[in-house]
Amino acid sequence: MKVSALLTGLAGISLAFVTLYSYLLTSPHIRLEQVEIVGVNEEMKKKLQEMAGLSFELSLLAIDVDEVQKKLEKHPWIRAVEVEKQFPHSLFIRVEKEEPQALVAADKLYYLNRYGNVFKEVGPDEAVDFPIITGVVSDELDREKQVGVSLQVLQFLESQKEPWSLKNLSEIHVRKDGEVSLYFSFLPAAVKLRTQNLDAKMEDSRRWWNI
Repeated sequence: MKVSALLTGLAGISLAFVTLYSYLLTSPHIRLEQVEIVGVNEEMKKKLQEMAGLSFELSLLAIDVDEVQKKLEKHPWIRAVEVEKQFPHSLFIRVEKEEPQALVAADKLYYLNRYGNVFKEVGPDEAVDFPIITGVVSDELDREKQVGVSLQVLQFLESQKEPWSLKNLSEIHVRKDGEVSLYFSFLPAAVKLRTQNLDAKMEDSRRWWNI
């Protein structure tokens, strides 16, 4: 009898929890009413809201933040996403957008970010006013090394003064052996160097060109 009563009591408690949870999933007291997205413009916000597929008929409890995050990270211009529930009625989404550092000319033209990741093919109406990396081979391992070398050059030039700055760099042609040829908008010829001792080699170029 005692065991039976205990089992009946546990069943009743379980049923109560299930009933309460079902109620909370659609409860108007914690229903989603506002989605705040920061880090992107209004046009991108609308697109991300569509991708998230959020229903304002459900409560915050019913929203899987990991699932929302995975959906939004599929957008090619999104690098990272953080999703946070803010009870009782809000969902806060912080977005980090990709920022191109250069273009990579391979089988097609791609964007490269500052972390060395090729993240998107350049579309027909998208910006192309970035230095372009050429000479990239098809072999994946060699290609990664070439992109790594190019990234070193890009990061170095970020700290250089005019006219030898990243702003005036048009092209980096990188060979498999690591030698690079830099083409600046103000020079009629290429600056050839390797990534070791970049500072000293750029100083040699300044003296050579007297610029």
